[in-house]
Amino acid sequence: MKGLFKLALFAFSTCFIVACGDNWKEKSCIEEISKTAKYDFEIQEIKASSSTVEGVVTLQNGFGAKTTKKFMCSIDGKKSNHETRLTIFDKSTDIFCTECQKQESKIKTVVPIASEPRPTPVAFVESKYIRPYKYNRHGVTRIAEMLGVKTNKAGNIDTITDTHRIIFKAVDGVVNYSEIHLLETVPCNKADMFDPQVMLDSVAENIDKLVLNKELSNGYVFLQHNNKVKITVTCDEDGEPIKVKYFKDYGY
Repeated sequence: MKGLFKLALFAFSTCFIVACGDNWKEKSCIEEISKTAKYDFEIQEIKASSSTVEGVVTLQNGFGAKTTKKFMCSIDGKKSNHETRLTIFDKSTDIFCTECQKQESKIKTVVPIASEPRPTPVAFVESKYIRPYKYNRHGVTRIAEMLGVKTNKAGNIDTITDTHRIIFKAVDGVVNYSEIHLLETVPCNKADMFDPQVMLDSVAENIDKLVLNKELSNGYVFLQHNNKVKITVTCDEDGEPIKVKYFKDYGY
């Protein structure tokens, strides 16, 4: 793998477009999925009712891992003038509703036959974790209260969301180091190149305001002069996520 995988927009099979009846609702929903999906996707099941389209989609991240999720589109209006609102449910689903299985003849399977790449960012970190170095030199207990989390037995903060792991380390009860793991990038490979801008964008760091200090075999080192912070973006071990680490005063 060289660089990030690119998002693919899928065309639809001849049967789906032509021979399966009036399916503008399904197509409108799939267009919304193509705008939202981060990388390649494949519709597994889909069916439309009077005002909604429901189904199952398999989403692929930039490193090839796949998850299958349920989606629903709410459609207001007519074919010539309508609004489509997409919801992709957070939790993966192994079994889509039993009613859908009972009506297999009414469920269409879409087969992708063409793709067009385009870049896309990794999931954006929660706003309270943006630029975590702003918490440096503050008491870890106070920071934990502000973030709504608890410190661990070592006196550090280590919290996990669906897409990120955030760590704050403290010395004598004072935060002086932080790192963010981009869980969607699992599994990374130290021998593979990746685009650091995509990773930095996900943690709200403007690469144009950073100075590239060093290019490593497994990542990059940047300096942020305004706050005197060293920021590394690396794949430390094969199979792990890419990590963004923040070192105070250009060092740890």
